[in-house]
Amino acid sequence: MAEILPEDSDGSHLAHDGRVMEMLSEHTLEGWLEGYLLSGRHGFFASYEAFIHVIDSMFNQHAK
Repeated sequence: MAEILPEDSDGSHLAHDGRVMEMLSEHTLEGWLEGYLLSGRHGFFASYEAFIHVIDSMFNQHAK
């Protein structure tokens, strides 16, 4: 893990123990989350209301 430098204190709230990743591809994000969960970690998936049925379907397939 890299150290937090003085120029990083611009209000971006960097942390040593986590990160936020944002992308506009629900299929890719769901795949990332599956891999992250399979590594023994916890994850949170936030999506727009219109896409949540797509995510729900993909997650149900993963859970089976």
